[in-house]
Amino acid sequence: MLTAILQMYSIRMESITEGYALRMSSPRPTFRRRRLARELRRRRELAEVSPETVHDELGFSRAKLSRIESAEVGVSVSDSKNLARLYGASPEEIEQFGEAARAARQRGWWHEYSGALGVGQADYLEVEDEASAVDQFAIDVIPGLLQVEGYARALISAAPDIEPARVDALVGLRMKRQRRLRDGDLRLWVIMDEAALRRPVGTADVRRAQLEHLMAEAESNPAVTLQVIPFDVGSHGSMGVPFHVIHFDGYPPVAYADTIVGGLFFEDETSVDEHRSTFNKLRAAAADHRPSLAILRKYLQELN
Repeated sequence: MLTAILQMYSIRMESITEGYALRMSSPRPTFRRRRLARELRRRRELAEVSPETVHDELGFSRAKLSRIESAEVGVSVSDSKNLARLYGASPEEIEQFGEAARAARQRGWWHEYSGALGVGQADYLEVEDEASAVDQFAIDVIPGLLQVEGYARALISAAPDIEPARVDALVGLRMKRQRRLRDGDLRLWVIMDEAALRRPVGTADVRRAQLEHLMAEAESNPAVTLQVIPFDVGSHGSMGVPFHVIHFDGYPPVAYADTIVGGLFFEDETSVDEHRSTFNKLRAAAADHRPSLAILRKYLQELN
């Protein structure tokens, strides 16, 4: 299982460097645009509507349809609705396609932080903002959605040559991301290796505050499920490979992994299923709720 995931990462890493310069001069299509493009193509193929028929009915050239379906260009609200109508969508679905096209053209709340973001971070923020649930496996760091400000500041400040103003911006952004979790709009299931708890980040007071926050979230926030994989479990199927599986209402999930040069999204069904299967096996290997809290409590007592 681990070998298969690593192989997928290796294949995609080969294309990251090749595409980096292109992305700098030609921004990558946003997730919303890519998702809408895939859905429009899927609905056309399901309805068995040829590009020639699209041309005859709507006047779209084959090139224009291809650019829309590859997310090379955006699609207007009216074009999105007309395409959906041609593909046999219901009136309610037609309106949803229109809303999806409108959303794909809007800037997200994180745009104010764009000057501080690294390669691919805006992509992830867009995906997370659309998500209904996130399943995350973390190895040596507390997930950003569960970090307290002091921990986030110490972690971000450890990056080489990072300017204080950028640290402030990224910390503020990280804290703002947590609003959906507090409001119950996002469900988070975290499986965390014990190494993430063991590694000291920040002062003793910061570590204490971080552990207390984890316990509070795990005990009282119904949107949060937290499990710890104890050291004594030994080897398991995702050692060295942290990842996310991100779920949406009405759309297929995607998988995500961080790398040194930016994040990788896995949107094909086979890759996503591989990550989901691995997460389920990690869930079975990890300690349940009460034993996980006991591990958190043990580290907290060591600081007191």
